[in-house]
Amino acid sequence: MEELIKINAAGTAIMLVTHDARVAAKCSRVLFIVDGNIKGEFEQGQFTASSSVRERERKLNNWLMEMGW
Repeated sequence: MEELIKINAAGTAIMLVTHDARVAAKCSRVLFIVDGNIKGEFEQGQFTASSSVRERERKLNNWLMEMGW
């Protein structure tokens, strides 16, 4: 994941599909998709070394629960 973060920070767009909320917490934008339809979007800004991973995970998990995950 660290390598993908570096590549993205250098300007390359990356699309990652995961069911792992820990991985998604390191992404700047998360789309919630159900049956091929986007049901919601969560933007949390770029992940940096100084970012609080636990805080990002908490916020993302709360949003996912609201979305019905």
